[in-house]
Amino acid sequence: MIKRGKIIALLLGIFAALILSSCATETQEYYISDDYAVADDEYDANYENPDTDIMQAVFTGVPIRRDELLWQEGRHGEWEQDIRYFAVMVLRNHPLLQSFDSLGRMAIIEREVVDYPRVVHDVLLQRVANRNMILSDDADYIIYELRARFTYQVNSLILNIPYLSDYELMFGLSSIAAILGDAHTYVSPAAEYTFPVRVRGLYGGFYITTVPRDLEHILYGKLVAINGVEFDEIISRARKTFPYENEYGLRYQLMPSIFAINIVLYYIGVTDSLHVADFRIIDVHGETVDIQIETMKRDDFTNMSDEELARYQPMLKDSRVEEHFWHEHFPDENLMYIRITRFTPSQELNMARNELREKMRDWQYGDTTRFILDLRGNPGGHRDAEWPQAGDIRMLNEIAETVYLLIDGRSTSMSVNMASAMINNIDNLIVIGTPSGQPPNFFSGPVGNLANTELRYQIAHGMTINSTSEDVAIRPDIIIEATIEDIISGHDAVLAFIRGR
Repeated sequence: MIKRGKIIALLLGIFAALILSSCATETQEYYISDDYAVADDEYDANYENPDTDIMQAVFTGVPIRRDELLWQEGRHGEWEQDIRYFAVMVLRNHPLLQSFDSLGRMAIIEREVVDYPRVVHDVLLQRVANRNMILSDDADYIIYELRARFTYQVNSLILNIPYLSDYELMFGLSSIAAILGDAHTYVSPAAEYTFPVRVRGLYGGFYITTVPRDLEHILYGKLVAINGVEFDEIISRARKTFPYENEYGLRYQLMPSIFAINIVLYYIGVTDSLHVADFRIIDVHGETVDIQIETMKRDDFTNMSDEELARYQPMLKDSRVEEHFWHEHFPDENLMYIRITRFTPSQELNMARNELREKMRDWQYGDTTRFILDLRGNPGGHRDAEWPQAGDIRMLNEIAETVYLLIDGRSTSMSVNMASAMINNIDNLIVIGTPSGQPPNFFSGPVGNLANTELRYQIAHGMTINSTSEDVAIRPDIIIEATIEDIISGHDAVLAFIRGR
């Protein structure tokens, strides 16, 4: 049964569409290109000052002050301010919503590529147009349509603020960001509760890899359905709510985290309760298990001790979980293994990088000639933490007979930058694993928190260009996918392949 509030919200959405279409008839060009434009260039600095913050009114384009918002006070006004702020920043800054010629030079971050930014912009724009069923190859028309759809949904969400819950507004804003198909432009949902399971996307499906001890009988089980909704259908529903850039990032990075968050499953209509759901699982013996699982506080689950958890057998790459950058030498195999789980600047990182460089200088005469850089599961991070840098690449070219680069569908952002730099500049490089969760060329920008709701967000301000490839992912030279049997036994098939060469 549809809730009364949702019926009202639906009617208001239809009402909003009628108003918008009548406004667009008279001032269509203005509405699509200029609605939500900021009246001065000091918007960011003035956001915290309600006396100077000037924005455009819903539908009309009439400049209004913050105290003249459609919903002026309390919870409604706070949500409107945050929704408007996010919309304004996206419309002003996102490269997909501007023509290439209007982009400032700072919006283009070139990485060893010359005279290619316009092609990258056109390719990424066409990719998002296809996903939104905009059947055109005219860049100006695509931008016009994307701005229209983005602004229409923002306006509709603002109109419905009083009739939607906080979680519906939160995911509504996430759905608006999803229009752009950009993993660096998002609103991150806040979730206090979760189902106490951790899930991994592996060859053959999605599997449970960590549970509390009282659920140990479903450890390593393959997830089949939640509340009778099969996983392909869950993925289909999630596509409209969360930004992603390729199928590998969707299935191996995004979806495993979504499956366990009760409020997400509730929003996309998989569950009808915020506190419990029925999971269907095929266990390690091949038997079908139907089990009802209750939610728990996310922090409580995260902070459970090793004694309280049943989890997978850690491999070498998982053996030093507290360190973001570390290396291990295998002198008998003429091999150096370098693991980076996240590009996070720190004093410990600098020490580890310098130690590695000293060892590499000592090995210039042949002590170690095989190197592995493992970026599997690395979601990115900060440029200040990058490795290898230019000097490291020169040294690898001098001393390495073979460099192995390991990536998978959870390798994104800064790890894609590093992978691209190695592909472009290291002579004897072999890429092994599965395709990356992001294309080699993508958008990027700073992160922040919305002022009132404190939701974490990111808005892309520029294009990161790493390659002349127009592919949707970095593809390994040798494909090796992890299986649930590998996870159970602690067997790293990629490392085993390399060490057996």
